[in-house]
Amino acid sequence: MGPTIYTYNLGPTPVEVDRLEFQHRAVFKPLTDGLLPTNIRQYLASLGRAPAVADIATGTGVWLSDIATELPPDARLDGYDVEPAKFPPASQLPPNVKLFPCDALLPFAEHLHGQYDLVHVRLLITALNAEQWPIVAANMRSLLRPGGYLLWAESGYPSISCLPMTEHFQKLINVEVRAPANLFQHVKSQGYTDCYQMSFSTYGKGKVIQDLAGRTMLSTLRQGLLGMVLQGGFDWVKSTRDVEDIMVLVHRDLENGVCAVGFEVHCIIGRQPS
Repeated sequence: MGPTIYTYNLGPTPVEVDRLEFQHRAVFKPLTDGLLPTNIRQYLASLGRAPAVADIATGTGVWLSDIATELPPDARLDGYDVEPAKFPPASQLPPNVKLFPCDALLPFAEHLHGQYDLVHVRLLITALNAEQWPIVAANMRSLLRPGGYLLWAESGYPSISCLPMTEHFQKLINVEVRAPANLFQHVKSQGYTDCYQMSFSTYGKGKVIQDLAGRTMLSTLRQGLLGMVLQGGFDWVKSTRDVEDIMVLVHRDLENGVCAVGFEVHCIIGRQPS
């Protein structure tokens, strides 16, 4: 994404691919009770034609591949990501899923304007600095048809938490987690209407989801920190050894029952005015 602080692409690509796939199937899908809120699903079904869906920061396209099983086979399902190295071969994707390199911090090509009934984006917490959230919100709105929906799911500190807070976890999040402050207001300020928020917490989903969520989150943080090392380091993160040492300490706290690690996902929904 152009002038970004995103660091995951700088970590090992196979690790990032595995993380994205596991994170979606084992954690985020069960945590958010499915892929789409009921009202968006009903809206797409009411169109009287095949819907068109864009997935921004698509990664491996795992969300699109999953939603392809729930929408008509002629639905248009397009994914966009600044880093195509994570894209699987086309032969491994559903035939109606297409992935394209694209930087969401730049205006989308004019031929894409007004082409989609739904724009989905998830977890840009380490992709954007404070000034870039409204830019991405505005760029995504250009993709929507009148009445189309934006579905934007995010987490970040303080939504990412450790109960009780430990010294090691505090050190970890002070560097890596950048909360998307005021995302709801950013979406509203860019002209979306009928905006609302849905929130989901790992702490209310039982031990299996809680444990998976904690380990997935730590894997996410580790990947980002390794990317920081490749960029020259930051604060106390100077080497791979620094990263692995803090991860050992946090995992030890978790395994010894010193704390529980989890997070909330906040889904911001808005519409393109009709």
